[in-house]
Amino acid sequence: MSLEEENDSLLEEKMSLEEENDSLLEEVFELLEGPDCDNPEVILLIGRSGAGKSSLVNTLHMVLTGRFYMIAKQGSGQAQTVTLDLLRYNNCGVILHRISDTSTRERMTNLLPRLPHILDCAGLADENTPKLREIIELLIGGYIRPGTSIDALEKKQEECGIGRLKEVFKPDPAWKVSKIVFMQGCIDDIPKNLIQCLREVLKISNSATLTRKYQCEVFVLITKYDLVNKSSDLSLDGNGTENSISADQFEKAETEIAEAFCNVGAIGYNTLRWVSFTDNVGFSESQIRNRALKFLKKMIEPGVPKMPEPTFFDRLEEYVYQTLHKLRRAINRQLRERHFNCVSIIGCLFLSFVFIYVMYCLLRASV
Repeated sequence: MSLEEENDSLLEEKMSLEEENDSLLEEVFELLEGPDCDNPEVILLIGRSGAGKSSLVNTLHMVLTGRFYMIAKQGSGQAQTVTLDLLRYNNCGVILHRISDTSTRERMTNLLPRLPHILDCAGLADENTPKLREIIELLIGGYIRPGTSIDALEKKQEECGIGRLKEVFKPDPAWKVSKIVFMQGCIDDIPKNLIQCLREVLKISNSATLTRKYQCEVFVLITKYDLVNKSSDLSLDGNGTENSISADQFEKAETEIAEAFCNVGAIGYNTLRWVSFTDNVGFSESQIRNRALKFLKKMIEPGVPKMPEPTFFDRLEEYVYQTLHKLRRAINRQLRERHFNCVSIIGCLFLSFVFIYVMYCLLRASV
């Protein structure tokens, strides 16, 4: 292929990608206009230091506004994360006047409040401890106010004792997380302990209703995809850096992290490859924009239907049933051990029925 033919091919590919991006942006607008986005998603970015959480915020801001601002401080090279607090970026950090394209700005005037909110947390250690499980649960449950210093939170945890922080903080429904994005660099070691810690938090159930306490959809973002070299993926430019990996190594890492999340939903469908705007990325702006728009679309698409929160009377009714069940078992046990006489049995049954009848009347009266 001649140089001219190669340039023509690249130009056609770029035009095709830009057309796809325009179509993706239109799909995002249509989703935002739907009733499912009346309450914006709250997305928690979680992962180890250097996974690219802050870079993701900056990239989304760039894609939506057309202007690159470092609204989230990010490290570079071997530097550790600079995020020390729980930061919240309302509506992806986008402000209307920053949108450079006039038609996009006009379209976004009414849709901006429907964009997801993003929570960027400090990098977490690769451990599975009661201390970390409590902090993750507080993050997901909306107990921690945006702007909170993670270091100060850990000190407060030491003062109160592990497991007591819920008594200190009051949850806010506006902070409660609806989607979790676990970020993992393709060249980094997989933090299996941290993943197991997150899995255990998501398994917590309500003892009264036996439903999951935190109904969050989990996504995995494989970052630093630009470091994949000699890939069959035509969208890659293989930059051949010292830290680059082969396509086979990348797919192996992708499989390993999917296996680590094997018990948290259909993670195969929810695994995405990600590239951020940085200084030395072998991707064109159109390629990065394409991945960012696909990610944003997935974040605002309707997910798995969530069960409604149990009301006070739902929990009360469940408690009545469980109490009756325990009482019946206790009576049967006492009968087997012959500790009860007939008068005692009749008295217990009478009190049980009175208790159930009173609870039933209270429930019906409240409806």
